[in-house]
Amino acid sequence: MTWQDRLGAAGLRFAQTLVTSLPPRSIGGLAWIAGSLWWIRDARRRERIRQNLRAAFGDRIQGRAGRRMARQLFRNMIRVLVEMFWFERLLGTRRQVERHCTLHGDWPSPAAGPPPVPGDATVFFEGHLGNWEVICPVARYFIGPMRPVARRIAVPAVDDLATRSRGGADRVIPKHGAYRDLVRSVREGWSVVIVGDQNAGRHALWVPFFGLPASTYETPARLALREGLPLDLVACIRRSGRAFHFDVYRERLLDPGCRNATPQAVQALTETAHARLEHWVRRTPEQYNFLHRRWKDRPASEPECAYVPQYDHRRKPDASGS
Repeated sequence: MTWQDRLGAAGLRFAQTLVTSLPPRSIGGLAWIAGSLWWIRDARRRERIRQNLRAAFGDRIQGRAGRRMARQLFRNMIRVLVEMFWFERLLGTRRQVERHCTLHGDWPSPAAGPPPVPGDATVFFEGHLGNWEVICPVARYFIGPMRPVARRIAVPAVDDLATRSRGGADRVIPKHGAYRDLVRSVREGWSVVIVGDQNAGRHALWVPFFGLPASTYETPARLALREGLPLDLVACIRRSGRAFHFDVYRERLLDPGCRNATPQAVQALTETAHARLEHWVRRTPEQYNFLHRRWKDRPASEPECAYVPQYDHRRKPDASGS
């Protein structure tokens, strides 16, 4: 670990100690201040948000409304981090999870006893909406063993914080080359959660997302269909007016027992998952990660469209797809 990493870790521990010494109702104010400063300083991401909002909503969120939404989006990303400071203290027991999370959908009774036997695993699909990290604390008591797929965060101190909130390094499946570990995990009875709304490169699946083709990972649909597992969408949305409370929605997208992993079936199920995610984003757009370059790569045959974002360093393949 370099001295910069040690300094960053010490700074994050100090920030966590300071923040958690305050009442939870201060979370919103801290995120408002930090997010506003970030919005002022980061012109590149302001422009990225403007383009993403235009891609998603056309001209309906532009001008003053667009700037107001952009500030909210910066604050939301800061709030995700600040809320994670509180996970150990406010989501550390079943009673705390029940107090701070309202579960909607088909959730079982709190998990008790030994881990589920193989065959009880579920594939969960999630987007960067609300505080997507909440699913792991919820899983400990209402789902059973859970292994999240995650890419390493560039800031080591933040990566360590996220790893702890996800259950520890032995639980997290590294995103690069994850499929083999995913198969092994579900066959052992572990449920897995995949945040599947990121740009996946030029040779991934293309599915409509807010009416624009989006490069998308096929992993959640492919895994569920090949292993005959249920695929559920989960959305952990922050409740307005509450300092630390989440509505956690669970929707069944695929029933267990279906083993039909044809390209057409994987495509259709991936499109269904993104259509449902889009539904939830439209309900709470200020809680979605519109800072991400979701429409970065483009299909070779895509016609010109005024609403396609023109990101910095954006690549577009030639007609041959190379």
